[in-house]
Amino acid sequence: MTSAAEFNCFTDPHAADIMYNSGIPIVMVGLDVTKKALLTDETLTKIKQLNRAGGMLYSIISSDGDKSEQGVAMHDVNTIFIYYIQKPL
Repeated sequence: MTSAAEFNCFTDPHAADIMYNSGIPIVMVGLDVTKKALLTDETLTKIKQLNRAGGMLYSIISSDGDKSEQGVAMHDVNTIFIYYIQKPL
């Protein structure tokens, strides 16, 4: 959001303070990572064609994603993946 604040911290610093002082494990993945892990148009087309749920997911991603010419960045999803890679179920 700014050179000093991540988007979620910037928009709700009180909640960020509670979270960072909660003692729970925290995983942050920067834009330098999430802007490179993109869903391409080819992948989105495959998702859309899967089934009804795929079509709904496609609609959500297409209307709400962080789009560029290379694809759509799914910032929060990348953080979830990193967390579970570090701590398998």
